[in-house]
Amino acid sequence: MRIKLCTFNDAPEGMARAVMRVGSAGASYLDGTAVVPEGKDCVVVYVDKNRSFPYMRAARALCNAGFTKFRLEALSGAGMADLYSFLRALGGASEYTVALQIDEARLERLSALLSILCKARELCDTGSRNSDPKSIVQACAHWVEKAAAGAGGKVMSSIISRGDPEFNRYAGLAAVGAGSLACMGIIDYIPDGCGANSPFTAVVGKGITFDSGGYDLKPEKYMEDMRTDKTGAITAAAALAFAIQTGLSSRVRVYMPCARNMVCADSMVPGDIISYPDGTRVEITNTDAEGRLVLADGLIKACEDGARTIVDVATLTGSAKAAVGRDMCCVFTRDNRPDPDLSAAFDECREQFWQMPLCDYHERFLKSRRADMQNAGSGVSAPGASVAAAFLGHFVKKDIGWIHVDLSSAYLPEGSPFLGSGPTGAVIAPLGLWLSGGKIDV
Repeated sequence: MRIKLCTFNDAPEGMARAVMRVGSAGASYLDGTAVVPEGKDCVVVYVDKNRSFPYMRAARALCNAGFTKFRLEALSGAGMADLYSFLRALGGASEYTVALQIDEARLERLSALLSILCKARELCDTGSRNSDPKSIVQACAHWVEKAAAGAGGKVMSSIISRGDPEFNRYAGLAAVGAGSLACMGIIDYIPDGCGANSPFTAVVGKGITFDSGGYDLKPEKYMEDMRTDKTGAITAAAALAFAIQTGLSSRVRVYMPCARNMVCADSMVPGDIISYPDGTRVEITNTDAEGRLVLADGLIKACEDGARTIVDVATLTGSAKAAVGRDMCCVFTRDNRPDPDLSAAFDECREQFWQMPLCDYHERFLKSRRADMQNAGSGVSAPGASVAAAFLGHFVKKDIGWIHVDLSSAYLPEGSPFLGSGPTGAVIAPLGLWLSGGKIDV
């Protein structure tokens, strides 16, 4: 998907007009009609502010009506965040050209932010043959470097692969990628005014470039979209690029544990026990609970490197989708209270999350007779998303602030009233603003 923005003055001739109005189409039209013709080459798109995501709904109505090139005459009260949410909702295989009645500075800002979003969606959707673990890290490092080139600061990136001495420390990557490829990617952004020893925030993203489930093989219908199981890693890097574009002035380091979870003679099997550098021994009870194994590598490394705060993002559990659906993500914190800055960033970006429970008693579902813990929760009514969060929390030092985001909203197989089908780009903007403390507006 591509979105090209221009001002009214630069709009190509013959573009349709799309005029936003508050309300509904009226009794002459079927209930729910949001786009109606008005004169020559003009349509009215109604924004129903009594419903959730009103600007996104308006954008989807235009998409469904077949409009890909139009001049948008927005409501007088629509701000940059509303325009961003409207444009984010454009989706599918089409290329869009949208003329906006805004100044050049705001146009440039929106174009840069949407470019990050569109590139991330595209990379999330690439097939496994075209996106191995190493190439994913390289592509993401390129985005961050491009963002930094315009904002200032320095980007240092590295890839630790099998054969490198340090790789042996990554027990999760070694196990999950034993039947294929694996690497740890690190992207370190040091803005002007900071140094190599400056405090930093860590973002850890799960990058499983294809998840077959391993020897606990997924059924066919659950495997076809597993090219998108790398979304966490891409989200982490894209959020950093977004943060740089919105004024990031502090150091951020992204950790991208990436692997393919495949089946071969060397693959991990249920009953294996792997040992992490912190001394934790984990019994493999389900090879399809692989994401938490590689995330543990990233969390341990971030703690060792001295991160002051850690947030991890991952398409981690089906339980999260079962709990809240695909229209919002799930967030976990140790004190079970929403982070106020993260909440504000979600509100600014017109996205939603749900605070999920994380309690010490969730650890009981991870008990193992043969090791310190198992990788997949067991027991009657085990709350899968909370148990996965409890597993990750074990690897984060107690004196380090930590947020876990389960990306239940990362992918829509059939679309929604707000977004088209495919990768959604969810959480990129809120996480980026949380990192920068900025706003979408200039």
